[in-house]
Amino acid sequence: MGTMRVDASRAVKGYCGFCAVHCPVVTTVDTGARLLSVEPDRSHPHGGAICAKGRAAPEFHDHRDRVNFPMRRTRPKTSPDPGWERCSWDEALDLIAGKLLEVRASSGAHAVAFNKGTTGGTALTDTERWLQRLINHFGTPNIGGTTHLCQWPRDTAGAHYTFGTPALPMPDVARSACIVVWGSNPNGNFLTLATDIAAAKARGARLLVVDPRRVGLANKADVWLQVRPGTDGALALGLINLLIRDGGYDSEFVREWTNAPFLVRDDTGQLLTGTDLDGAPSTGRRHVAAVEGSTELTVYDAERGIYTMDALLALRGARTVRLADGREVTCRPVFERLAAIAADYEPATVARITGAAADKVVAAARLLAENRPVSHYFHNGLVQHTNATQASRAIEILYALLGDFDCPGGNVPGPAPKVEDVSARSALGQAMELRRLGRAERPIGPPATPGTVTAYDLYRAILDGEPYPVRALVSFGANALLANGDTLQGRRALERLEFFAQIELVETPTSRFADVLLPAASWMECSALKVGNRYPIEAMAHIQLREAVVPPLYERRSDVAIIFDLATRLGLGAEFWGGDLEAGYRHLLAPSGVSLETLAAMPHGISVPRAPLRYRKFAELDETRGTPRGFATPTKKVEIFALKFAEHGLPALPVYVEPALSPLSRPDLRERFPLVLTNAKRPQYMHSQLRGLPSLRKTAPNPTAEIHPETAAEYGIRGGQWVVVETPSGRVRAQAQISDAILPGVVCCSHGWWEACPELGLPGFDPFSEAGANQNLLVLNDVHDPVSGGTPHRSTLCRVQAL
Repeated sequence: MGTMRVDASRAVKGYCGFCAVHCPVVTTVDTGARLLSVEPDRSHPHGGAICAKGRAAPEFHDHRDRVNFPMRRTRPKTSPDPGWERCSWDEALDLIAGKLLEVRASSGAHAVAFNKGTTGGTALTDTERWLQRLINHFGTPNIGGTTHLCQWPRDTAGAHYTFGTPALPMPDVARSACIVVWGSNPNGNFLTLATDIAAAKARGARLLVVDPRRVGLANKADVWLQVRPGTDGALALGLINLLIRDGGYDSEFVREWTNAPFLVRDDTGQLLTGTDLDGAPSTGRRHVAAVEGSTELTVYDAERGIYTMDALLALRGARTVRLADGREVTCRPVFERLAAIAADYEPATVARITGAAADKVVAAARLLAENRPVSHYFHNGLVQHTNATQASRAIEILYALLGDFDCPGGNVPGPAPKVEDVSARSALGQAMELRRLGRAERPIGPPATPGTVTAYDLYRAILDGEPYPVRALVSFGANALLANGDTLQGRRALERLEFFAQIELVETPTSRFADVLLPAASWMECSALKVGNRYPIEAMAHIQLREAVVPPLYERRSDVAIIFDLATRLGLGAEFWGGDLEAGYRHLLAPSGVSLETLAAMPHGISVPRAPLRYRKFAELDETRGTPRGFATPTKKVEIFALKFAEHGLPALPVYVEPALSPLSRPDLRERFPLVLTNAKRPQYMHSQLRGLPSLRKTAPNPTAEIHPETAAEYGIRGGQWVVVETPSGRVRAQAQISDAILPGVVCCSHGWWEACPELGLPGFDPFSEAGANQNLLVLNDVHDPVSGGTPHRSTLCRVQAL
């Protein structure tokens, strides 16, 4: 943590910080502190592979577009040139702190917003806990992010509201008999997982892949389901139907560990409660189930996690129940209601909706039922749709029916590192949390959990003052204009914004509108403390201190150092250990019993606690209650019927609704826009980053529109030809790429194009012009998922014309 001495040419062990996967690496540096190479650390217990982006890190270190000095604007925000003027760090930080304090004093802390890049696809993973601490102690509820576009439907709507886990647990691939990869290409963005899945396939595991494109692991799949983008919910319901119809579900798990036996009232659609039966007021949750082969009912006490009777519970059958007020109502088990919804999705119906062949849908269901245990992984391909929440819920319910959750070879919640929670969420207070932008519209969505704000809610607050004005913004990374829909609305908001400070690695289209621009150090230039590994499961309690490979060039500083420096100027020195970063790290590590000095001597880090991986933790005894611990849901059961959804008037069981802009939902637009536009990340790039690096750009030089040969022939498109891709919202350019790997009638582009690469003679693209290639001009924010707020970047109508 102290001053670093550069010796002779050396190899430095650490981990790559370009994304959240944190692949272990060895970086070689010469005597002049010049970065020579980044290679995988094969000696690390969880190392062995890195992607092309990690290998290209030395090119990024002193790239011409890097921000090197603190700068302040001298020209109006409507000017194409900010007129940057160098200033000192003290001047820049004092200016930012002074403005934030002035806005808080005159308009309230909520008039200040912070923003951050995605956790998974940036270097902010090790920074985010400290940023959250700063925000909470400052007192604003508004932290912008891309959770609604990245993982909220999967992690919160799917996993949290179904299984009670903070996020979707990772697959225990090494022990899986069948692996499902749905709407994700780990070969491009999660290489360690892809490598393990390929190894599992080689040893005999079966593989099911759902993707509109035959890419990566789809080429190795036993069953590949090629679906129309945005129809995943219909497929999941179809698979649920087949599991139930053919008895392929785990009836014992479903009865004992899910709320499938709970009775639902036909008259209200709500769960029947103990109070409905006896009229007695209840401080806790009491639900009711029927006994198989009997007219008897049993009451379930959610507080204790037990039924009043030890009996086989009924999963089917209507019951007429007399209520405490004398009325009689018909009730049916949750399972029967789920079966009735899913029964509408027979294989032929699923084929008509999704485009996947009916026989392959049947084969997929059989693959799941006959090859246990099953694990699964999905990501953005399921998220950027207007029906993403319900689709993700359907997938998790499908998985719950198999009974493999937290079992060897299933999806297993891993051990958490034994460290202090430094986020200081309690410092904010519930009253301020309820004022968070978007909370009223999406009360169980991202504004509630984990507590993030969409870009379009932030734009509305800046432009229209709704529900209140936001006057100042501080952003760590993000490049928000290239990461969210409706770039032009975003530009108007940033032009109007009273004060904007940006911390960034390179100058971006978003940073152009900043009043103050601060130079961030890259992962190679700063030490960092990694708390927990994303994968594999055995490494989730791993902590590791990474030393800086080289000193920061110019006047760059780490994000964490900037946060601590800014906090002290905001009067939060006591909450940030007087600005002493090492003291903050020691506080974070205190529960682990591991010191910074110990970690510094262990280049591979250590797992804390060090304990064997445990399975079926839900069945372990809770000693305070004397009953199994169950799941961290309101009912302590896997919630097939989601109580949080029901409480807010949302469908508590999964339903399929067509994407808002699809050939079926908008026949009025289909004639003009007959194709479906989707989006996929290029494996060479990290969202809108790294297109200026020659080693990467030469392998993917231009923005492309991937089109099936049949579709290309129908519209007179030739491979390599530049085309216009147009939606009802806008138009941009791309180079046609003809491929039989994509579903006919679908066009696949990629977002994030703006940066030039002069070394290869490749131009940049104007992100605000239809002559450019910014995919976010094609998607507005006016239609979105009602729960997550996600916008349809991966399922909207379009047409393609040759230039």
